[in-house]
Amino acid sequence: MQRDPGNSAAANQPDGRRPSTGPAGSGAGGPGLLQAKRREIDAVLARYQVPAAEAPRLVREALLAVTSEADGFPAGTRLVRALELVCSRRAGDAEAAPTIRGTLRALLREMETDPCQLAYERQTGPAEAAEVLALDAETRREVLEHPSCQTVGLVEGLLQEARSNWSEDTARALAAAEAAYGLACRLDVERYGVAALNDLTAKAVAYLGNSRRVAGDLVAAERAFAEAGERLAQGTLDPALRADVLGLEAALLRDQRRFEQSLAVLGQALAIQRWRGDLHLEARLLLRQAHILDEMNEPREAARVLHRALHRLDPEREPRLEYVAIHNLATVRLRLGQIAAAESLLPRVRALCHKVGQRLDHLHVRWLAALLQLARRRPDAEEDLLALREELLAEGLTIDAALVSLDVAVARLRTGRTGEARALADELVPVFAAQDIGREGLAALLVLQQALRLEQATVAAAQEAAIVLRRSKTRHRHPPGAVH
Repeated sequence: MQRDPGNSAAANQPDGRRPSTGPAGSGAGGPGLLQAKRREIDAVLARYQVPAAEAPRLVREALLAVTSEADGFPAGTRLVRALELVCSRRAGDAEAAPTIRGTLRALLREMETDPCQLAYERQTGPAEAAEVLALDAETRREVLEHPSCQTVGLVEGLLQEARSNWSEDTARALAAAEAAYGLACRLDVERYGVAALNDLTAKAVAYLGNSRRVAGDLVAAERAFAEAGERLAQGTLDPALRADVLGLEAALLRDQRRFEQSLAVLGQALAIQRWRGDLHLEARLLLRQAHILDEMNEPREAARVLHRALHRLDPEREPRLEYVAIHNLATVRLRLGQIAAAESLLPRVRALCHKVGQRLDHLHVRWLAALLQLARRRPDAEEDLLALREELLAEGLTIDAALVSLDVAVARLRTGRTGEARALADELVPVFAAQDIGREGLAALLVLQQALRLEQATVAAAQEAAIVLRRSKTRHRHPPGAVH
């Protein structure tokens, strides 16, 4: 029942950038910039075996590339990239030095485009994206092949559509991401520049990978993230973009049950956001970290991380993220048996859901409320849960529906009503055998059913079946609106 922060609709464009170091030779640049990047500069010079006598000239040439810094690309990072270019040209052609300046100016042009035109494209992009997605697939392909549609603004609009639909409509999210990626690969290099387009394509293929993840195609998602990494290496090395891509890749590793790797990748993304000083985007990543810890059956640690996230996130900047955080904290508190603490959060969860919740969020808030009632052994709690199960089935949320049934089975086993729990399992298995819950999930229900028939079932056995079911959610296709 945990809400997945990785699927929040906002923050399509990470903001809150760290202030620029400034152009070379300005107050914050020049010697200060060289000092700040000294280790990286020394590493590049050593890698290309640049003689000490030549190093000053090459660094001066590289500094030319940052004297007209394009907005949004850190001067220090661009200096290191420019030095890489200078040194690689020197290694490949000893006579290339006279052309270095022109090459660096070309590098600058790759990172820039007309800001007025780009602003207009971004303004019209979201509306154009909605129109494109309203077309059938064949017409959409034809439209996107027309030069007038091949703009950065439309790609970004499609990416925003993908992100906003990861939780509610995975089919639309996938269609938007596929269109964005295909379009990004066709954009005019002369108009936008190689480095900037590699950034955009890296973002597009990462969003495509995440869309495939939430659709249950983990193999295709892994291929997409491999390409995203390659594109990032050929781009502007924008740290905010890298953190965004790493955060999404961590979600894939989590769904693959590679928890330690997922936490390590997420740690890289967190380090970037802390360096940038963006507390809100750090909070977003902390919510993902808590989700992983909860799936690792570490609810206490998950609760601690959720508290840290709540102290960092900015509700004005991304209202839904506050709802996700409070909902998940209440769920973890309930799992820890801290019923009063979970109940104290319920009014806030309801208020936030009413304010910013999506359609299916309301079902999950009802689920949380019914579980709290069940923990208090209120008489109507089981009936409320079974009614909710039918609504979840109607929405195509088959595994969530099965988990609700197991919640009821656990309650009956705890109160010694083994016969009623067995009757529920006998009713469940044929229903869910006809649904798409995956072989692993169905096997867990069959094992529990057999144990109940032999009167050997325990609360722990039912809870283990629930854990297996939750895991199986990530190994087959998620229906629209599923919680990932």
